[in-house]
Amino acid sequence: MYSAILVVAILLVVLSIPSIILTVRGSSKLLGRYKLLRSVNEANAENIPKIILNEWTAVKSPLTYVSMLSDEIERLNTLRPAVLQAEIASVLIVLLAIIPQFEGDLLYVMIVILVVVFAALVYARINAHAYAVEYVTTMAELENNGGESHDMIYG
Repeated sequence: MYSAILVVAILLVVLSIPSIILTVRGSSKLLGRYKLLRSVNEANAENIPKIILNEWTAVKSPLTYVSMLSDEIERLNTLRPAVLQAEIASVLIVLLAIIPQFEGDLLYVMIVILVVVFAALVYARINAHAYAVEYVTTMAELENNGGESHDMIYG
């Protein structure tokens, strides 16, 4: 029974943590790129290559930027099952560590696995918070612009 629970915990970690790390890493880079593109002003836009200029044009408008942010937030929300699996795996590993059947070396490996799981979960939460802050900030900017922006949203 002990070995079966250990195998399940390890499988949950192996199946969830890589997808969490890869998705959040790509998402974090994308948010950094969005922020960088939004910081470019009209005067500097002449020196930007055509491919990046198209992306800058999309990010420049608060309305399309909010849309891009909400799409990315939705993509990050698809990680919820993987996050739940990682949380379940960490609980199983902690419960198994309480039972004194872990050998010393295996206990150290499980501690390292727990640290990796917790680091991935914290990384995912920090990234989600960064998107939420950026979304709220952009919505506030959109609200402050008034006029045309509201007409575009509400028809």
